[in-house]
Amino acid sequence: MIKVKRSSYLGLVIAPLLLAIAFEKFGASFQFLVAIPLALISGPLFIIDAHTMRLPNAITYPATALLLAMNLSYAIFTGESGDFIDPVANSSLFFMLFLFLHLATRGGVGAGDVKLSFVIGLSLGSLGFTLLFAIAMVSFIFASLYSLFKLAQKNVGLKSKIPFGPFLILATWVCLPLLLR
Repeated sequence: MIKVKRSSYLGLVIAPLLLAIAFEKFGASFQFLVAIPLALISGPLFIIDAHTMRLPNAITYPATALLLAMNLSYAIFTGESGDFIDPVANSSLFFMLFLFLHLATRGGVGAGDVKLSFVIGLSLGSLGFTLLFAIAMVSFIFASLYSLFKLAQKNVGLKSKIPFGPFLILATWVCLPLLLR
């Protein structure tokens, strides 16, 4: 079990803000419904990863199962197989991109980040792979800027590790309102 400071519960405080962003973009729609689990886990995962450099399976696995079930239920309800295939295919591509990075960097991108990419993909995959790819690029930019800042402060070295999950989460919620106008 991962022990986390009480301050980690502050991650829940941002859930209403993220829900408001999602509602502003999607209104009362199915896309808003699949954004709810992502909004609820984003704050806690951000704080947990920032403190421990781990994204707990106890959060990512249930979120994955819930989002798969929601997408499948919606496809059955609408009778359109694309309502399930599109988000699953796009999230699978997003997952494979991060899996490749995980393997290519020998763990530089952690396994938790790979699993988080699948959760984000299941939540936003019906909007297209372009959004997911933009999220990946923006997260790398944010992580690079943070690393450069820490290097300039001489707080880290070139071989130091930083948690990537917070940048992936931040990029998700920055890209969502900016790219969907």
